[in-house]
Amino acid sequence: MIQLLYTDIRQISEQRFDEELAQLPPAMRADIERYRFMKDRKCRLAGRVMIREHLRRLNVAVDLRQWQIDHYKKPFLPRAPYFNISHSGHLVLLAIAPHGIGVDIEREGTIDSQAIVHFFHPSEIEYYHAATDPQSAFFNIWVRKEAFLKAVGTGIVEGLDTVSVLDDVVRYHGQQWYLHKIDRWAAYQSALCSPQPVAGWWWKPFFW
Repeated sequence: MIQLLYTDIRQISEQRFDEELAQLPPAMRADIERYRFMKDRKCRLAGRVMIREHLRRLNVAVDLRQWQIDHYKKPFLPRAPYFNISHSGHLVLLAIAPHGIGVDIEREGTIDSQAIVHFFHPSEIEYYHAATDPQSAFFNIWVRKEAFLKAVGTGIVEGLDTVSVLDDVVRYHGQQWYLHKIDRWAAYQSALCSPQPVAGWWWKPFFW
């Protein structure tokens, strides 16, 4: 069962932010503090606190000092379940699964679609130009592509045009990946990608 947690960073007071930041490992604090805007700092902090607290509730021993980044810049914790984080606007989304997982959320209008769409797969470009709402079509492709690339673990190193993500099942290097649309928030689009079909997921808001 995939577990999805989400939070609204507008709930995090300045005092709560400072308290939670002080509990994080020095390297993680430094990474958060390098961001100029408080919104970005809160998003970064929220993802890490959500992972720590949820794994504790699952009785999984977690030490954020063991936080690591692989060579594709994907974070992981040794001996912990797979997880993936995404944030946009004031929302942070965390997916936890027993297998590889990718998740993405984007607030519509935050990316210049015309500057990027020509890097997409030809079938995606055709879909975009044929859409009655090109912006919505772009973000539908974008979140699916981001979720797929994060699940595969390679990021965009092979290019955005390598694979089309219009279908719910994508075959890549001999393996099938399953894409699922998350339709929960107005003005946002979101998707997750898994190496196994997903019959359902478990939702939980994270409150501060």
